[in-house]
Amino acid sequence: MRAIGYGLFLHLRDHRAYYLIIVFLLAVGLSCGASTAALISTDASVGWSTVLGGTVVSGQGGVFGRALWREVRFFALLALCGLGFAGIPAAALLVAVRGFIVGFVSGFLVSNLGADGLLVTLATVVPQNLLILPGTLVTAACAMRAPVCKQWGRRYWLTVGVSFGGALMGAAIEAFLSVWLPNVV
Repeated sequence: MRAIGYGLFLHLRDHRAYYLIIVFLLAVGLSCGASTAALISTDASVGWSTVLGGTVVSGQGGVFGRALWREVRFFALLALCGLGFAGIPAAALLVAVRGFIVGFVSGFLVSNLGADGLLVTLATVVPQNLLILPGTLVTAACAMRAPVCKQWGRRYWLTVGVSFGGALMGAAIEAFLSVWLPNVV
């Protein structure tokens, strides 16, 4: 266990510039999404309420299938971004868009439901993103580093695979736990 922690420390130390860029882009996406949600009109707010409510009500199997397909597409695109220099800005854009989506949903729930929206956000948005966002950060950092260092070997694909495994667990949490938790809250 100690060797894994030290290896993680060395990895973060050696690649801190990539992680700083990715975390910055994620934070920009989160803040832009939350501020956009606060600025939408009442009519658009009603439409978004219908869309978000339909996602939660549609049932576990449907939610899991959609969440799984969304994560497969996202991580496949992010992994493919690491195959060439043109993928570096594309990986950065994907991370910013992911942050925007999470920020928009969170900001929308909080702005429309107030304190209850904060509880709903903690119950429905945060749990799966505790697994998905770290995987996104690691995969994006590797995708930005791989073309520069020309390292697309086994370690790159293993890292992407482990990150994707975390995203799959996040999709399962989104489908099964996040559908049930709003009823408890």
